[in-house]
Order: sequence, then structure tokens, then C-alpha cells
Amino acid sequence: MILRPRPMAVLVLALSILLVGMLLAVEATLAYRDTTVVLSSSPSPSVPSSQTEPGLLPFFGAETNPGKITDSVILSRAQELGIGWVRLNSVSWRDVQPDEGTPPDAWNWDRLQTFEQELQAVEQAGLVPMVIADDFPDWATIHPGVPCAALETEYFDDYARFLGEVVTRYRGRVSYWELGNEVDVDPSLLDRDLQDLFGCWGDISDPYYGGRHYGEMLKFVAPVIRSANPDAHIITGGLLLDRASTNIPGRGTPEKFLEGVLEAGAAESFDIVAFHSYPWYDWQRGRLTDSDLTDYRWEALGGMTIGKARFLRDTMARYGADKPLVLNEASLLVWGSGTDDALQAQADHIVRVLARARSVNIQAYCWYTLHDSSWWLSGLLHSDRTPKPVYTAYQQFIAHIGATTAPAAVTEYGETIETYRFAGETETALEAGETAVVDVLWSEEPEPVTIELPTPWLLQATTRDGAALAPAAQTRTRTFLTVGVEPVYLVRTVPSSPLLPHPSEVAPPSGYNDQVISLVISGTNLLPGAAVFLEQPASQRSYQLAEVSPVVDTNGANQIQARISPDWRIPPGPYDLVVQNPDGAVGTLPSAFTVLAHPPSIYQVWPHQGRSDALNTIAVQGANFSDQASVTIGPVTIPVTHTYVLSRTDLLLLVPPALLPPGDHALTVTNPDTTQATLPNALRIYGEDDVDLFGYSHELWTDPVVPHTGLPAQMGLVVHHQGKTTIETETPVRVSFSLQGYDHPEQRMNPGVGEVEPPLAPGTTATAAISWTAEASGRYTLCASINPDQVVEEVDALLGMSNNEVCRDMVILPPASDQDAPVVNLSLNAEATSPITPVTTTETTVMLQVRTSPPQDGAWYLVQEYAYLPVMSQWVPVRHSDWLTATSPTNVSWTLWTAPGGDLPVAGKNYLQVWVADAAGNISRPATASVIYLPPGAGSDGEPYAYGSPELLTPPGEPDPHTMPPLLLPYLLSSGESPSHTVYLPLVVSAAEG
Repeated sequence: MILRPRPMAVLVLALSILLVGMLLAVEATLAYRDTTVVLSSSPSPSVPSSQTEPGLLPFFGAETNPGKITDSVILSRAQELGIGWVRLNSVSWRDVQPDEGTPPDAWNWDRLQTFEQELQAVEQAGLVPMVIADDFPDWATIHPGVPCAALETEYFDDYARFLGEVVTRYRGRVSYWELGNEVDVDPSLLDRDLQDLFGCWGDISDPYYGGRHYGEMLKFVAPVIRSANPDAHIITGGLLLDRASTNIPGRGTPEKFLEGVLEAGAAESFDIVAFHSYPWYDWQRGRLTDSDLTDYRWEALGGMTIGKARFLRDTMARYGADKPLVLNEASLLVWGSGTDDALQAQADHIVRVLARARSVNIQAYCWYTLHDSSWWLSGLLHSDRTPKPVYTAYQQFIAHIGATTAPAAVTEYGETIETYRFAGETETALEAGETAVVDVLWSEEPEPVTIELPTPWLLQATTRDGAALAPAAQTRTRTFLTVGVEPVYLVRTVPSSPLLPHPSEVAPPSGYNDQVISLVISGTNLLPGAAVFLEQPASQRSYQLAEVSPVVDTNGANQIQARISPDWRIPPGPYDLVVQNPDGAVGTLPSAFTVLAHPPSIYQVWPHQGRSDALNTIAVQGANFSDQASVTIGPVTIPVTHTYVLSRTDLLLLVPPALLPPGDHALTVTNPDTTQATLPNALRIYGEDDVDLFGYSHELWTDPVVPHTGLPAQMGLVVHHQGKTTIETETPVRVSFSLQGYDHPEQRMNPGVGEVEPPLAPGTTATAAISWTAEASGRYTLCASINPDQVVEEVDALLGMSNNEVCRDMVILPPASDQDAPVVNLSLNAEATSPITPVTTTETTVMLQVRTSPPQDGAWYLVQEYAYLPVMSQWVPVRHSDWLTATSPTNVSWTLWTAPGGDLPVAGKNYLQVWVADAAGNISRPATASVIYLPPGAGSDGEPYAYGSPELLTPPGEPDPHTMPPLLLPYLLSSGESPSHTVYLPLVVSAAEG
């Protein structure tokens, strides 16, 4: 129905619809629209062309009421929308030739001025016009005096002459001519004032509802049109086609109108069949109702869009006809004022109908109208000419789908997800690659549904309105998306013949995360080169198993062996087992493997003290710490942002000022599975005015690291001053050193007493050092006592507590001919390196070349990696090797540290330090290499990395805590003990060393 802008007419029409009962869903034929689909018709002057020949009409279109398209804003909206054609209804025979018998040169051609202006605007915008030519003069109709009636047979030649003149006049500018609008309506069903809104060829008394009479007209005018323009396409007046079977008394059989046209033998006299579709918005269920599918009149045939296409094709097939179909009026009609839900329902509707129309090879689609419409809120624009949601949804469909071929309906995402797969030259797919397709999908259920697809296959996911669609969860193998009634777009790849793996069993079904676990996975289609993962979609954790064995075929089934490493620190809980074939296809065995975890343990906390008025950095050492472990000190839970899990054995905490009150506090580590460990009196917090001296065992050093009996050596302790008061004493603060045999406590040595000269400013450190000569070899406990004579009055002494005794284990070697520690030189990836000369890499594994002078056979080496943690503003040792045997030179393959929960190393600069111990037990000073890791895409996305982190250097004259080897050193005692014997080697350095 072509509606001219008459507000009162709309109200009267509504009453007419309700009274007659005709239009509970009268699909008011209003206007047409277009974009980029090609019609399969190419008519000739005498015979219609084959449907298989492509035409020119694009798929996406819109209708405008007379004169509207000449508005510059509306015209711009049409161009921005991306449509390719418009339906115009400004050519009226009644206006051009109001009087019978006048020659064409006397006709009122100036009455086409509005049409001329429309045509000029359409051409300016590069749009294709589809033009309706109707409005019969009163003198030519079967019911003179009635606004709308069919032509008398005797005036067919007058109509043909009019059409010939008009087609000739606009040849080269208009190729698509529609002969009437909603011609399958009997005017007797409508009030007189509304009759000219319809085509009015309908006849209730005729078994074919007037279709034969319309067909006779087509046979008369078609040769004239084709003679005037051999490229013209003749379109039947758009069919209202209210229902497939009319059983309402007094309504006749309008569904037989097209059958009547064919019965008249007019199949060769038209090229395209047009029809209309107007379901109603459901005010009860809102956008949850898919009105296109659920309209009771067409539900049995697949809904209004697909059902009407099937009905029309079936009708044509009975007469041996096969014509292209165009849906040249469509909308979702809304009663009353439009709520946001109603506007969103229109936006959902247009995407669904466009996809369905393309899937059944409907050749073109037109929304009524482009501009604001008083016809049941059907326009794409608001009255202020701003876009409605349906405009944006239409625009995005055009942008995503473009001029692709008909899609395939697929059920890959489940039976309740309606999906149409578009392949070919879609804009989005071309950007993604030649193998890409675009899936348009939505849920048929009212509740959202979660779908999944292989992560490597998904290139892009967007909402109906073009925004990025965030995954509900995503792992390395699978992406999970939430899909509701609102359509979404997935740009993805589809392997030519994916062979989906089907894992069926995994053994064992569980294991502890601190152990190496070997798994055997059984199933089918487990292809060579498949990868195996443990995944938790909810937490988005994904762990790729190592050492996947070749697939073994056993009577049609497959087996894969794979390994889980304790280094991955997998949190406990159930995990899906996922097998991913080389083409990206995945198979999942849900909750197939349960990761178990031992409860956490705490070995030590350092420093043991802190201040209530300062930021305290606390290290916790223990075992079985989860990546998501939480820490409680006393009554306070440390914020997650201040808790840093370095490994399953090391935690770093930042305790903000004023978080803890002064006193002794227990420290508790709790894993996500609620297991926990507590260390009583783990941390002492001092008040801001309290004075305290203390030291750390790792800062109790010797030089050389392993002294020899009878040779001069040094030892010392870094003394820390905690408090706001400067220590001013007349005599130095003393530090007394002592040695006690580890295996023989009766063996004692008193190397001497070191001193710290006052003053000691608040928060500073000073080193007490002595020279000494070891008297006997062996393993000892080295202790340093700070302030033994209590020259400084400390708060802990007053409280009957003390942190002034610092001890650690050490080794003294017997006399030996080799007393010189080796000197270490490093290169990284075959490039020279130093703390200030970094080597840049994009690989996660680097190659350290370790050379010693002199060259060593039977030596040991240890590697320590440091990362800069901005949250702590300091360098932190994040991982280390054991003491490993090697010769010089040796190559060490080192995988850079990955933070818990991460897939790649921390971007930016890291340091690697290497110690070497020779066969005689002499330990080198550390050599340092620096490396800058660049992750994939670094430098192209503008993301900052810590490439310029503070250097890992120490001012001269201060002890360097980063030059002390952290672990046990296998040591062959002179007694011939096995090399497997290990001794604790402390973190040490000379006080004078920078």
C-alpha cells in the first residue's frame, strides 16, 4: 500500500481495519527500498528473460513517500545507509491524463514535476529507482466515481499508451516499472476515503479474485513497455497476500490473485513478482516474539517471509512459471507510541527478515519507509530525521553482508540458534581473508544461550549495531559467546572438511599440581599434530599440555599421551580436556580432569619487622601457594592489588602505612580451595617513634663466598636502623660475629667484632665488617649479634623481645692449591651483553653462552632472573635454576619468566645473573646479562612496556643484594663425600663491592 501523508486518513484507516477485520496484519504496502542484490531477470521486448540471467536491481532498498527523497538530509541518510534502490510512487496516470481522448502532447506532464525532482535526487545519490505507475483516471475504471477501481478492458490500450509514453520518456533513467500496488485488494472492503491507497484490482466475486482480469491487462501492456525500453523490467503490483488460505465469509480468495494472472496466460508478460510483509509487534511479549515466524496466518509455511515466498513459488510452479521474487514493502508495525522495546524489536526484525529473505533467494528487499512514517511507526528515521535503531541495524547488515550470494542455514551452534552463513565477497570477510564467512545468528529462545566455537576460527564478533561483542569467556581453544534474541555477526573461517576430534576418556582422572602428571587420552579423530589443553572457561584458564606423543591408532580409536608440568602452577579444580586438531577443530571432554593441590605451607617471612607509618615490602617463602592465594596479616586481609605471587613458593606483599597496628602479627596464606597455612608471630610492626636495629640473614656475607682455612677473608653484616630518631652514641654500635660447627656444635670460632660508626639516620643502613682467617674447615652456623652491649636503647629489648641475632649456614673449605674463583663472561643469543647493554628478542626462550676464565671442567653454574615490578618499584628475583654441572664454555637455554596466569613473559627489560663454582668450591662473582623482551605486536599498538625500567645497579660502597647466589651448592668435601651432598650457600658480597 502506498500511503500519502494524511494524518486523518491513518486514523480512519485504522478504524476501517478493525471494523472489517481485514488487517489484523494487513501488510500495508507502502514503499520500497534497495541495495545490492541482483535480480535474475533480463526482459526483452517480446518475451520475458530467463530468471537465471542477472539483472541490475540491488538487494537492499527503501521506500519514500512523494517528494521526501528530495530532502537533502533524507537523501544523505539513504547514502549513509548503504541501500542501492528506492521505491517511488509519484507517477499518476490520473494526474497526467485526467480527460479521455487527449493526445500525449496535451497531457499534464508538469504533474510529474515531483517525480522529476525525485529522479534527479536518486540519480545524484547513485540509487536505482523502482517506479509505480498507477492511479487510473475515473473515466477508465470499471466503477466510475470510485477513487480506486480496476480498468475496464476497453481502456487497456489507453493504459498501454500511457505506459509507453512514460517508459519512453524515462528510458535510460528508469528500468523497473511496477504496475500498481497491493492489487489483490477489493475496494469494497475499504471506506471510500481510503480506497486509493490500494491497487483495487481485487474482486471478491471472482474465484481468482480479479487476477485473470489483471493478467489480461499485463498481456496488453507488456509488449508496449518492452518496445519502448527493451531493458525494462515489468513488476507485478506488490501483493498484500494477507494469508495462504482465506476462510472468512465475505472476503473471497485473495490468495488466488497470482494464480488468476497465470490462468490468464500472462506468465510471459511480467518479469518479477512483488509481495509485501507486515507482521505486528507483540505488546505482551515484546521483542521476545519473532513476529515474522509466529504470525498465525503463515506459521505453518515457515513464517511470513519464507512462507509467502514458498506459496508464490508453488503457485508459479503449477503453471510452469519461475519468476524472481522481490519483497518490496516490509516493516514491523507498532500500535500506538513506540516504546524502546518496540524500536529494538524492529531492529531485531529487519536483520532476521533480511537473512531469511536472502536464504530463500528473494531478489530484493524494501523497508517502508526511509523517512519518518505515521504508518504504525514504520519509518527508519525519527521525525527529526535521526536514525532509529532499525536504521542502524539495517546499515550494519549491509556493511557486514554486502553483495554476497544466498546464505546457507546452519545448525552448528545448536537447534535453538537460528543461523545463516554468508560466503563470498562480503566486505567484512574480504578484510578477514578469502576463506572467511559471516554468520548471522540469534536465539529462538527468550533466555540468552551460550555458544562456543574454536578460538582460531573466530576472526571478529560484533553486535547487531556494529559494536565489538565481548566473549562471555575465552580460552586458547574455545570462545564462548552469549547470544539472545538480538542478532549478532561472527566473521570466522570454516575449514573445507573439518574432522572434529572426540576425546572419550583420560587417565588418570586427577593428579596433584606439584607433580609431573602423564596423561593418556583416548578417543577418535585425534589427528597427528593435535594439541591438548586443560581449560576452565569460567576462569578463562587454559594450559597446553607438553610432550604430546604421536597419535596411536588402535582399531579405529586413537590415543594421545601428554604431560602436565608442576611449573604451570595450575589451580586446583575440575578442568575440561580439549583436543585441538591442526585445522583448529576442537573436541571437549567436560570436567574430565581434576587438579588436586596440597595445602600451603609457610617456611619464613622476611623482613620479620616493619613500621606502622611506612610502606612495608614483605616476602613470604613456603610451598603450594596458588596464583590466586590471599594473605591475612593479623586481623587484616592484604588487598589483592598488593599481593604478588611470584611462584608456588614465593609471595611478595606490599603493606600500606597504617594498615597494621604495632605489635606481633600472625600471617596466613589461603588458597582458593580454602586450604591455608598460618605462621604465628610472623611479622612485628613497630610504631613510628620506636627505635630498632636489625639485620637479615641473606645480608650476612663472607668474601670470598666460600673461605679457605688459613687464608685471609672478610665477613660482615648490613645493619638496618628503623625509627624516626637519629642514633647518636659516643661509642660505635658493635656487631659480634661467631661460628659454631653445624655437625659438631663443640667446634666454635669467634672471628671478632665489627663496628658501625654513629650517627645512624632514620631508615638507613650501615655495614659492620671484619677481617679474619678461618681456622678449620667444615660446615658452620655463622651468627652476628647486633648491639650486644645495648649501647643503643631499642624498643624490642625493653619489651623483652629481640631481632638482633642474625644467623645462617656457611662452609669453610680446607686448604687447596686452587683458591681463585673463576671469572665469568656472558653473551646472549650470540651477542655481547652487560647490565647496560641489553639484547632485544621476540622469542620467549633465549640462549646464554657462559664462558669462564680460566676454562672450567666439572664446574657448576646457577642462573637467577630478575624482573622489575612497578607495583613495588623494585627489582625482584622471580626464578632461578638449581646448581647445574657444566663445562666452559657452555650454552644455557633459558625460558623467560611468565607471571602467574600469563601466557607470555613480562614485556620489557629483565636481568639474568650467572654464578659459576669450580671443582675446588670457589664461587665467582656474578656476571649479569640484560634482555628486552618484545611480545608479538609490540610497537604497533601503542602499549607501554617497562623497557626503560630502573637499572639493576648498586651505588659504590654499598652491598649489592643482587649479587648473591640463592641456593644450595653441591660440594665435594675433601673427605671424598658424594657430589650429591649439598650445603646451603648464602647470599653474600663484599662490603666494598659495588
